[in-house]
Amino acid sequence: MPTETTPKVFISYKSTIKEFVSSVCHCLDRMSRIEYYFYGEKRHSGSFPPQIKNALKESNKFVLFLTEETQNSTWQLEELEEWLRLQEGNTDGLVIVNMSEKILPVHREGIKQVERIMIEDYKNPQAHVVCANEILFLLRIASVPFDDLPTVIDAKYEKDIIKLYKEHFGLLPNEYIRKGYPSQWPVVASFRGNDRLIPNPLDPKLYGSYRRDDSFISVDARCKLGNETNSAQELSVDETFSFPEAGPRSTILNLPNTLKAAILVSGGIAPGINAVISAIIDRHRTYEQEFRNKDRGNRLHRVEIKGCVEGFKSLSLPGGRIIPLEDDVIKNSVNRGGSILPTSRADQLMSGDPVKRSEAIDNVARTLSNYEIDILYVIGGEGSMRAAHAISTVFQKMYPTHRLSIIGIPKTMDNDILWVWQSFGFLSAVEKARKDIIQLSTEVISNPRVGIMQLFGSSSGFVVSHAALGSNVCDLALIPELDFTMKDVCRYMGGRLRERRNTSGNEMNRSPFGLIVMSETAIPKDFKDYIDESYVGLTREEKEALLNFEKNERKVMGQTPDALRNACLKIVSRVLQQYIQGVLGRGDNNALGANLDFQLDGAPDHYWQDFRVFTNEPRHLIRSMEPTVSDVAYGIRLATMAVDMALAGYTDCMVSQWLTEYVVVPLNLVVLGRKQLPKEGIFWKTVVSKTGQIEYDSLT
Repeated sequence: MPTETTPKVFISYKSTIKEFVSSVCHCLDRMSRIEYYFYGEKRHSGSFPPQIKNALKESNKFVLFLTEETQNSTWQLEELEEWLRLQEGNTDGLVIVNMSEKILPVHREGIKQVERIMIEDYKNPQAHVVCANEILFLLRIASVPFDDLPTVIDAKYEKDIIKLYKEHFGLLPNEYIRKGYPSQWPVVASFRGNDRLIPNPLDPKLYGSYRRDDSFISVDARCKLGNETNSAQELSVDETFSFPEAGPRSTILNLPNTLKAAILVSGGIAPGINAVISAIIDRHRTYEQEFRNKDRGNRLHRVEIKGCVEGFKSLSLPGGRIIPLEDDVIKNSVNRGGSILPTSRADQLMSGDPVKRSEAIDNVARTLSNYEIDILYVIGGEGSMRAAHAISTVFQKMYPTHRLSIIGIPKTMDNDILWVWQSFGFLSAVEKARKDIIQLSTEVISNPRVGIMQLFGSSSGFVVSHAALGSNVCDLALIPELDFTMKDVCRYMGGRLRERRNTSGNEMNRSPFGLIVMSETAIPKDFKDYIDESYVGLTREEKEALLNFEKNERKVMGQTPDALRNACLKIVSRVLQQYIQGVLGRGDNNALGANLDFQLDGAPDHYWQDFRVFTNEPRHLIRSMEPTVSDVAYGIRLATMAVDMALAGYTDCMVSQWLTEYVVVPLNLVVLGRKQLPKEGIFWKTVVSKTGQIEYDSLT
């Protein structure tokens, strides 16, 4: 990618093709480093609106989308003429996109020989990608292959996505299309229409009934009872927005004599991974055996299953290892914690640099092609699903005749993957966290102090909220979704501590303790008030991590940086300790900083001057625990259906339990964001009511 000034492109179009142009703009965002000016239709009357005038002045490139309607209006051509005037007639940066063969050439002096693109069928699903490629090529702007990932990660809740599509009758506004949302509710990609199908060898009486291709599960269980006049009681379920039901089909793809499958674990470990790996192998062996049991002439079905050591590294970096998996070894590890197949993060595939990201994705695609892999199972979290979708998109373009099925299996202890009711590993994590919290409460009660336990949650507070509610011993739960302040944390916890110290009754029953459980990115919105205080003791790297987190709209892509996690814990624990010792103990209202006034209600108490606040981080112990029976059973079911869907020809999708059913979700819906806990919901309000923090607005 060149280092010269970023190209600035003015895009002129008619509103009738705004959806298509929005899709082209999304491609331009993902394929290059450019800035473009994309405004709604502006009819000019004598002079340009200020924003148009400034944009034309700033732009060094111009793309004109011509439609038949353009010939009946002049404002698009006026924009072009103004830009040419500012460019002193230089047409090097001009590209004209003809949207129909019926469009007459533009008759303007000096633009007869400019570069042109003909889009014969702009409703074709790939037309926007082709158009973006041509524009970048003709403008001589360096580009990378389109990976179909959104430019922003802003979806936080499935109900919001459902509402968005329903409100717009399945066709989204252009501002969402430009972000990378599918313009219409997507369908799951499949090879079933492009290949000869054969009967499924699994006997449904032994292995479960077949699912029909037209069996779909509604994504929304909410129903409206009654009509507008409330004169009738009618139950209405919208069938438009749905997912295919997961499970075996009566027919599967015409498989090669030797099917090559690969299993990849990406991201951190979680209880249940080994059960998933084992179940994938078991299901393939079942198909293999049933083919062998049935008379198929001289045609046998064999399966070679390989493991990708250290996740995507094995596919994207030199020296990566892809090894055969031994069935017996895997089977004996089903109930063990961790992952028998080493894992790693997919950070190299999520790089913000388009060139580095594209090189990594291309390397993965080439490796999969070289190994002639037919199915890739990706066990991972939100970042892994993004990588899987990007690889699937790029692979199909690089190797259009190679039929590769990519199936995602959701794994995260944070429970933050969209369209997953609960990810495997989550329930095990919550149960272990609950026990750890209860055990920590014994410590803080017996030796009075404030204990702060930091758990998972790079963008969501599902683990913290469930563990806090289930343990019934926490004073405060802090999650990333919460816009809390350290001033409220100090005042609230100070009040709890003083109340417990002053409680009347038997002296032995007095224990001024406190217990806080927090997510790893539960960062107070007033952190800048303390970032440079010496008693907090942040390193330069930790300060930068906090500021970058703020700059990125409080979002973490992939793994939470250690510096950010450490900074978060330092601020909460050390500011609170400074408040307890300095304000409660010495009565120093400015103990937290020269410009921070914490007025003490009442007289100081010397008891607090050496009171301790300590921290505990059991994340790795929780990750490595043995899975509970629920996560083992759940993982086996997901893996079994993943194999069924892959052999049936589905791809670029994720198996999931959604509501009460097992479904297949297109990955271009999964990658739109990371699920967060609704602060307005009944569940979170129950948590804050239970802890007592409900009395402070910023803590609710």
